[in-house]
Amino acid sequence: MKPIVVHNWGQFIEKIAVCMQAQDNVGLWWRGLANSTWDLVPRVYRPSYHNSEQTTYNEFINKGKTRHSPTPASNDFVAWLLLMQHYGLCTRLLDWTKSPLIALYFAIAGIERDSKLSVAVWGLHPGKLNRHQGVGEGDSALLARAPVVIPILKEAFEYTKNPQSQKILAIKVEEFDVRHMVQMSAFTIHGISTPLNHLGGSDQFLAKIEIPAENVETFKQGLEMFGIDKSMLFPDLEHLADELNHNTFTK
Repeated sequence: MKPIVVHNWGQFIEKIAVCMQAQDNVGLWWRGLANSTWDLVPRVYRPSYHNSEQTTYNEFINKGKTRHSPTPASNDFVAWLLLMQHYGLCTRLLDWTKSPLIALYFAIAGIERDSKLSVAVWGLHPGKLNRHQGVGEGDSALLARAPVVIPILKEAFEYTKNPQSQKILAIKVEEFDVRHMVQMSAFTIHGISTPLNHLGGSDQFLAKIEIPAENVETFKQGLEMFGIDKSMLFPDLEHLADELNHNTFTK
Protein backbone atom coordinates (compact mmCIF):
# COMPACT_ATOMS: atom_id res chain seq x y z
CA MET A 1 0.00 0.00 0.00
CA LYS A 2 1.41 3.37 -1.01
CA PRO A 3 1.51 5.74 1.99
CA ILE A 4 0.34 9.34 2.01
CA VAL A 5 3.39 11.38 3.05
CA VAL A 6 2.83 14.61 5.00
CA HIS A 7 5.34 17.17 6.28
CA ASN A 8 3.30 19.64 8.34
CA TRP A 9 0.08 20.04 10.29
CA GLY A 10 -1.86 21.52 7.40
CA GLN A 11 -1.11 18.51 5.21
CA PHE A 12 -1.86 16.09 8.05
CA ILE A 13 -5.32 17.55 8.68
CA GLU A 14 -6.03 17.72 4.95
CA LYS A 15 -5.09 14.07 4.41
CA ILE A 16 -7.08 12.91 7.43
CA ALA A 17 -10.11 14.51 5.77
CA VAL A 18 -9.22 12.88 2.44
CA CYS A 19 -8.99 9.45 4.11
CA MET A 20 -12.37 9.92 5.75
CA GLN A 21 -13.97 11.06 2.49
CA ALA A 22 -12.54 8.02 0.72
CA GLN A 23 -14.17 5.84 3.39
CA ASP A 24 -17.63 7.41 3.03
CA ASN A 25 -17.08 9.99 5.83
CA VAL A 26 -17.52 7.26 8.42
CA GLY A 27 -15.64 7.70 11.71
CA LEU A 28 -12.39 5.82 11.16
CA TRP A 29 -10.19 4.14 13.73
CA TRP A 30 -6.53 5.14 13.94
CA ARG A 31 -3.30 3.49 15.06
CA GLY A 32 0.11 5.13 15.35
CA LEU A 33 3.40 3.29 14.81
CA ALA A 34 6.86 4.62 15.69
CA ASN A 35 8.32 2.86 12.65
CA SER A 36 6.43 3.21 9.38
CA THR A 37 7.70 -0.18 8.18
CA TRP A 38 6.02 -2.08 11.01
CA ASP A 39 2.99 -4.22 10.24
CA LEU A 40 -0.44 -4.16 11.86
CA VAL A 41 -0.13 -7.35 13.86
CA PRO A 42 -0.68 -8.09 17.58
CA ARG A 43 2.35 -8.84 19.74
CA VAL A 44 1.33 -12.45 20.31
CA TYR A 45 1.97 -13.16 16.61
CA ARG A 46 5.30 -11.36 16.34
CA PRO A 47 8.51 -13.40 15.81
CA SER A 48 9.90 -12.48 19.24
CA TYR A 49 6.95 -14.14 21.02
CA HIS A 50 7.73 -17.81 21.64
CA ASN A 51 5.36 -18.83 24.44
CA SER A 52 2.16 -20.81 24.07
CA GLU A 53 -0.68 -18.32 23.98
CA GLN A 54 -3.05 -20.66 25.81
CA THR A 55 -0.52 -21.56 28.53
CA THR A 56 0.30 -17.91 29.17
CA TYR A 57 -3.33 -16.83 29.36
CA ASN A 58 -4.39 -19.62 31.69
CA GLU A 59 -1.44 -18.92 33.98
CA PHE A 60 -2.50 -15.25 34.06
CA ILE A 61 -6.01 -16.29 35.09
CA ASN A 62 -4.77 -18.71 37.76
CA LYS A 63 -2.35 -16.23 39.33
CA GLY A 64 -4.27 -13.06 38.60
CA LYS A 65 -7.13 -13.78 40.97
CA THR A 66 -4.92 -13.22 44.01
CA ARG A 67 -3.53 -9.98 42.60
CA HIS A 68 -6.63 -8.21 41.29
CA SER A 69 -10.15 -7.88 42.65
CA PRO A 70 -12.73 -8.36 41.41
CA THR A 71 -11.79 -10.65 38.55
CA PRO A 72 -14.00 -11.90 35.70
CA ALA A 73 -15.49 -15.36 35.68
CA SER A 74 -12.99 -17.93 34.39
CA ASN A 75 -15.00 -18.44 31.18
CA ASP A 76 -15.49 -14.71 30.48
CA PHE A 77 -12.92 -14.66 27.69
CA VAL A 78 -13.74 -11.11 26.57
CA ALA A 79 -13.17 -9.60 30.00
CA TRP A 80 -9.99 -11.57 30.64
CA LEU A 81 -8.46 -10.69 27.28
CA LEU A 82 -9.16 -6.99 27.85
CA LEU A 83 -7.69 -7.19 31.35
CA MET A 84 -4.55 -8.85 29.97
CA GLN A 85 -4.22 -6.23 27.25
CA HIS A 86 -4.73 -3.45 29.80
CA TYR A 87 -1.85 -4.70 31.95
CA GLY A 88 0.54 -5.22 29.05
CA LEU A 89 0.37 -8.96 28.38
CA CYS A 90 0.86 -9.99 24.76
CA THR A 91 -2.57 -10.78 23.30
CA ARG A 92 -4.32 -11.20 19.96
CA LEU A 93 -5.90 -7.76 20.37
CA LEU A 94 -4.60 -4.69 18.55
CA ASP A 95 -5.26 -1.25 20.05
CA TRP A 96 -6.86 1.52 17.99
CA THR A 97 -8.30 4.93 18.81
CA LYS A 98 -11.08 7.00 17.31
CA SER A 99 -8.81 10.07 17.35
CA PRO A 100 -6.04 10.60 14.76
CA LEU A 101 -4.31 12.99 17.20
CA ILE A 102 -4.12 10.31 19.89
CA ALA A 103 -2.79 7.83 17.32
CA LEU A 104 -0.15 10.38 16.32
CA TYR A 105 0.80 10.83 19.97
CA PHE A 106 1.45 7.09 20.40
CA ALA A 107 3.46 6.99 17.16
CA ILE A 108 5.74 9.77 18.35
CA ALA A 109 5.88 8.59 21.98
CA GLY A 110 7.25 5.24 20.81
CA ILE A 111 10.20 6.74 18.95
CA GLU A 112 13.65 5.85 20.23
CA ARG A 113 16.09 8.69 20.90
CA ASP A 114 17.84 9.98 17.75
CA SER A 115 15.64 7.83 15.53
CA LYS A 116 15.96 8.48 11.81
CA LEU A 117 12.81 6.52 10.98
CA SER A 118 9.53 7.87 9.69
CA VAL A 119 6.37 7.26 11.73
CA ALA A 120 2.97 6.15 10.48
CA VAL A 121 -0.67 6.72 11.36
CA TRP A 122 -2.99 4.06 9.97
CA GLY A 123 -6.69 4.61 9.39
CA LEU A 124 -9.21 1.74 9.49
CA HIS A 125 -12.86 1.53 8.44
CA PRO A 126 -14.16 -1.04 10.99
CA GLY A 127 -17.34 -1.92 9.12
CA LYS A 128 -15.56 -2.48 5.81
CA LEU A 129 -12.99 -4.72 7.50
CA ASN A 130 -15.74 -6.89 8.96
CA ARG A 131 -17.58 -7.09 5.66
CA HIS A 132 -14.28 -7.99 3.96
CA GLN A 133 -14.06 -10.88 6.45
CA GLY A 134 -17.56 -12.00 5.52
CA VAL A 135 -19.42 -10.87 8.63
CA GLY A 136 -21.38 -7.87 9.83
CA GLU A 137 -23.47 -5.25 8.13
CA GLY A 138 -23.26 -1.49 8.01
CA ASP A 139 -20.34 0.70 9.01
CA SER A 140 -19.88 -0.11 12.69
CA ALA A 141 -17.84 -2.67 14.59
CA LEU A 142 -19.19 -5.90 16.03
CA LEU A 143 -20.00 -6.37 19.69
CA ALA A 144 -17.18 -8.28 21.39
CA ARG A 145 -19.70 -10.86 22.62
CA ALA A 146 -21.27 -11.40 19.20
CA PRO A 147 -21.49 -15.11 18.25
CA VAL A 148 -19.11 -14.67 15.31
CA VAL A 149 -16.40 -13.29 17.63
CA ILE A 150 -16.61 -16.04 20.27
CA PRO A 151 -14.61 -18.69 18.32
CA ILE A 152 -11.65 -16.28 18.03
CA LEU A 153 -11.83 -15.56 21.76
CA LYS A 154 -12.13 -19.20 22.83
CA GLU A 155 -9.23 -20.31 20.66
CA ALA A 156 -6.94 -17.95 22.59
CA PHE A 157 -7.63 -19.88 25.82
CA GLU A 158 -8.38 -23.42 24.67
CA TYR A 159 -6.16 -25.86 22.79
CA THR A 160 -8.58 -26.16 19.88
CA LYS A 161 -8.69 -25.01 16.28
CA ASN A 162 -11.88 -23.69 14.76
CA PRO A 163 -12.15 -22.75 11.06
CA GLN A 164 -14.56 -19.98 12.07
CA SER A 165 -11.81 -18.29 14.08
CA GLN A 166 -9.59 -17.59 11.07
CA LYS A 167 -10.62 -13.95 10.80
CA ILE A 168 -9.60 -10.44 11.82
CA LEU A 169 -12.54 -8.43 13.15
CA ALA A 170 -13.18 -4.93 14.48
CA ILE A 171 -14.99 -5.16 17.81
CA LYS A 172 -16.71 -2.93 20.37
CA VAL A 173 -15.82 -3.62 23.99
CA GLU A 174 -17.16 -2.65 27.39
CA GLU A 175 -15.16 0.15 29.00
CA PHE A 176 -13.86 -0.86 32.43
CA ASP A 177 -11.13 1.76 32.90
CA VAL A 178 -11.07 5.52 32.43
CA ARG A 179 -8.19 5.04 29.96
CA HIS A 180 -10.61 3.50 27.47
CA MET A 181 -12.67 6.68 27.59
CA VAL A 182 -9.89 9.27 27.36
CA GLN A 183 -7.95 7.30 24.74
CA MET A 184 -11.15 6.68 22.75
CA SER A 185 -10.13 3.03 22.57
CA ALA A 186 -11.16 0.49 19.96
CA PHE A 187 -9.81 -2.96 19.12
CA THR A 188 -9.33 -5.47 16.37
CA ILE A 189 -9.14 -9.14 17.35
CA HIS A 190 -6.91 -11.37 15.24
CA GLY A 191 -7.56 -15.07 14.74
CA ILE A 192 -4.68 -15.36 12.26
CA SER A 193 -1.05 -14.24 12.26
CA THR A 194 -1.26 -12.51 8.88
CA PRO A 195 -0.77 -8.76 9.39
CA LEU A 196 -3.91 -6.74 8.73
CA ASN A 197 -2.14 -4.69 6.06
CA HIS A 198 -1.11 -7.88 4.22
CA LEU A 199 -4.66 -9.08 3.66
CA GLY A 200 -5.73 -9.06 0.04
CA GLY A 201 -7.80 -6.00 -0.73
CA SER A 202 -6.72 -4.18 2.43
CA ASP A 203 -6.75 -0.88 0.56
CA GLN A 204 -10.56 -1.13 0.70
CA PHE A 205 -10.55 -0.53 4.47
CA LEU A 206 -7.06 0.80 5.33
CA ALA A 207 -5.16 4.03 4.69
CA LYS A 208 -1.61 4.93 5.73
CA ILE A 209 -0.25 8.39 6.52
CA GLU A 210 3.52 8.67 6.90
CA ILE A 211 5.58 11.44 8.52
CA PRO A 212 9.32 11.61 7.69
CA ALA A 213 11.75 11.66 10.62
CA GLU A 214 12.87 15.23 9.93
CA ASN A 215 9.29 16.50 10.41
CA VAL A 216 8.44 14.61 13.60
CA GLU A 217 9.56 17.39 15.98
CA THR A 218 7.04 19.80 14.43
CA PHE A 219 4.23 17.36 15.18
CA LYS A 220 5.54 16.65 18.69
CA GLN A 221 5.45 20.36 19.52
CA GLY A 222 1.95 20.65 18.09
CA LEU A 223 0.64 17.80 20.23
CA GLU A 224 2.07 19.46 23.33
CA MET A 225 0.34 22.70 22.35
CA PHE A 226 -2.97 20.84 21.89
CA GLY A 227 -2.63 19.23 25.34
CA ILE A 228 -2.24 15.69 24.02
CA ASP A 229 0.21 14.31 26.57
CA LYS A 230 0.87 11.36 28.86
CA SER A 231 -1.02 12.65 31.89
CA MET A 232 -4.11 13.29 29.76
CA LEU A 233 -4.09 9.86 28.13
CA PHE A 234 -3.06 7.98 31.31
CA PRO A 235 -5.03 9.79 34.05
CA ASP A 236 -3.48 8.17 37.10
CA LEU A 237 -0.98 9.30 39.73
CA GLU A 238 1.90 7.23 38.35
CA HIS A 239 1.80 8.92 34.95
CA LEU A 240 1.14 12.33 36.48
CA ALA A 241 4.34 11.92 38.50
CA ASP A 242 6.23 10.83 35.37
CA GLU A 243 5.10 13.93 33.51
CA LEU A 244 5.98 16.29 36.38
CA ASN A 245 9.42 14.70 36.72
CA HIS A 246 9.95 15.05 32.98
CA ASN A 247 8.94 18.70 32.98
CA THR A 248 11.07 19.46 36.03
CA PHE A 249 14.29 17.60 35.35
CA THR A 250 14.63 17.29 31.57
CA LYS A 251 14.01 20.84 30.37
